[in-house]
Amino acid sequence: MIEILDLGINNLSSISRAFISESGEEKVKVLDSPESESKPALIVLPGLGSFSSGMAALRERRLDEYLINKVNSGSYLVGICLGMQLLGDASMESPGVKGLAFISGDSIQLKGSEREKVPHIGWNGVCPAKGVLTMGQLLDNKDFYFVHSYHFNPKNHEDILTTTPFGPYEFASSVLRDRVLGFQFHPEKSGTCGRNLIRQVIRWAHCEK
Repeated sequence: MIEILDLGINNLSSISRAFISESGEEKVKVLDSPESESKPALIVLPGLGSFSSGMAALRERRLDEYLINKVNSGSYLVGICLGMQLLGDASMESPGVKGLAFISGDSIQLKGSEREKVPHIGWNGVCPAKGVLTMGQLLDNKDFYFVHSYHFNPKNHEDILTTTPFGPYEFASSVLRDRVLGFQFHPEKSGTCGRNLIRQVIRWAHCEK
């Protein structure tokens, strides 16, 4: 019921363990190519590295079309770190490379300052941007673990689930549109808060134990 996509550019061990821990090993499958008979309730799109390498990996494995078809057929999708950026239209990191276009917007580079260095590495808080949140674990300004130099900037602010402060400004640290969810941070590396959030994601996609 839960598929984790292997793009060949991400370490899947921690994220696989996290989802197995919350849902059971029999419900989690790592996938590196499309499966025509597959009917996942939830697809997890993790990723590390550049926007262009992420999209190239998806296209080489024909997983870009697979994702679009599955979401259009009713599956839920969560993108993590680079995976969240791939949900958008494009990125200034990789001019001319088109994203998955699930949520309208582009990824832009973080603005560093004397206090905040790029890449943004370490723990930081998230602040709710919506009055009613699907993910209650994000309500209390808890800290999550980040590693990134770019961030997704949705065109529609209604798609922003949480924001995170970075120097003199803030960026969208999670987004939600219909059945597509994105986290810029790593819930699988965020201790108890991250595990609780993964549990809520599983409930959101209707694939509880």
